[in-house]
Order: sequence, then C-alpha cells, then structure tokens
Amino acid sequence: MVYPNSPFDTPNANLDAARAGGAPNTQGRESMAYMEAFTSYFQMPSWGKNLAFMGLCMLIPIVGPLVLFGYLATHLVRQHYNGDEDLMEFSFDRFGDYLGRGLWPFLMGLVLALAFIPIYLVYFGVVAVATNIGETVAAIVGIGGGLVFMVFMVAFMFLSQPMFLKAMLTQKIGGAFDFALAKDFVSKMWLEMLLSGLFLTAISIPLIMVGYLACLVGAYAAIALQYWAMFQLQRQAYEVYLFRGGTPIEISPELVPE
Repeated sequence: MVYPNSPFDTPNANLDAARAGGAPNTQGRESMAYMEAFTSYFQMPSWGKNLAFMGLCMLIPIVGPLVLFGYLATHLVRQHYNGDEDLMEFSFDRFGDYLGRGLWPFLMGLVLALAFIPIYLVYFGVVAVATNIGETVAAIVGIGGGLVFMVFMVAFMFLSQPMFLKAMLTQKIGGAFDFALAKDFVSKMWLEMLLSGLFLTAISIPLIMVGYLACLVGAYAAIALQYWAMFQLQRQAYEVYLFRGGTPIEISPELVPE
C-alpha cells in the first residue's frame, strides 16, 4: 500500500488496515490524513442536511452538544470498525441513543476543565502577590510564571486527550483517568497531536468567519463542523497509536455497530 508523502495529502486508498468480519481495527493505520479529517464530511451524500441537523444541536442548550458528541462518537467507532468510507448520517430517530453516548465524553471534558482551574488560580494568585511587591518583581514573575503556565497547559492538554478518548470509547469516566495510557499515547503521538491542534486552529478561523457571514446562525454549523474534524482526527490518532504498538482501548458494546 502506498501512503502519501505529505501528511496533508488526501490518500488514494483507505489507510485503515483490512477488517475481517466487521471487527475493530486493532492493527491501526500508518499515518494521519489531516485534510481528509475535514474534507471527508463533504463525501456524505446529504451533507448539507446533515450539517443543518448538527448545527441545530449546537443551538439547543446543554442537551444539543451532548447529542452531537454522541453522534460523533457513534460515527467514530463505526468507521473504526468498517473503514473511512463508512459515513453515517445524523438521524433524529436515534436522538436518545446519541444523548446517552455523548454524556460520558461531555462529563470527562467538564471534569478535566475543572481540574485545570487550580493551576489557573495559582498562577494569577502568584502574579497578584508579585504586583504588590513591585513592578520589577511582577514583570519577572509574570514572564517566568507565564512560561511555566504555558508548559503546564500544553502538558495538560496532551494528557487529557487520551483520557477523553478512553471515556468516550468505554462510555464511563471511572477508568478513564489512565495515566499509563496517557503517557504512552503522548510519547508515541505527541507530534501528530501538535499538528492536529494546529490544523484545527487553522481551519477554525475561516469557518467561523463564513459562519458569521451566514447571518450568525451559520456559526453554529461551523462549530459543529470543527467538532467533526476533531473527532475524525482523534480516531486517526488512535489508529496510528495502535499501528505503533499502543494498547487497545476496550470499546463499550453500546457503541459497537450492529
């Protein structure tokens, strides 16, 4: 199999290893396809209607994002079993299923966000104390503390991604705080994780601008499309991680495609 030379090239063939009888992709994939994580959405026959449904979810407070997360989690596992080309459209008939499946990644994201608050408070508390001492001290502490804060923030973001992924795939957060898995995942995938973050940042700016030009309502569809790309990149990263000898995550039977 020939793989693209550039990580931003769209592969000519499915990068997933061959499946057997609908089994999960335990062999993984050799490389990431960043641009395909975004452009693959438009291969869906009814992508316009599907995007409208996803944007509508973003308009519904609290419940809507849970449903969107559940749909994307279901789609992620379906492709992990059946390959990149298996694109599943949003169905309101499965609203309840999506709601239940989106709860766990949403809760995990909330817990991780709350866990970061103490670091945030400590940094600004130290800066506030230094300001009372003097401007020179405040400047030194502000710059030095800012660099330390950024290191903590990047490390936290890297470690939280595999925990979020495990909570989503296992449909529980009890065992998702797996620091051994997180450390192994980051050690094998740190470059791809960094490039994924940069790619999502790069596409978010024009998407949001186009969304606001579409009478503001389009901004919700643009955010939903960003989530699509984020979940696609997470699936790709997990499969590359498996290809590099990573530990498989046990997938909840609720997410296994029928």
